[in-house]
Amino acid sequence: MELLMSREYFPRGTNGVLTVNGGIVCHTIELPWRDNQHAISCILEGRYELAKRFSPKLRKHLLVKNVHERDLILIHPYNDAEKEAQGCIAPVTVITGEG
Repeated sequence: MELLMSREYFPRGTNGVLTVNGGIVCHTIELPWRDNQHAISCILEGRYELAKRFSPKLRKHLLVKNVHERDLILIHPYNDAEKEAQGCIAPVTVITGEG
C-alpha cells in the first residue's frame, strides 16, 4: 500500500491531503517550509517508509523513516502546527487555517 500526501505551503503552516488509491484518508497539518531545519520546518517532499511506533506520551503513532538530515519525524495528532509541532505531521479531520 502506498500513501500519497499532497501539500499546500503557506507562511504560517503547510496543509495537506493524505490519500490511498485516490481516496482521501485525512487532511494533514505541518510547520511551514523553512529549508528542512530541525524542529521548525516541514520535511522535504519525497518517498518515505513508515513504521509503527509506540511511546508512553503519544501512544500508537507512525515514524517516518530515513528523512534527510532529520530524525524522529512522527505522524501523530496535534491541533496547531505553530504552537505544537516540532517537525512532525498531524492527521486532522478539518483544516481551519494555515497549519
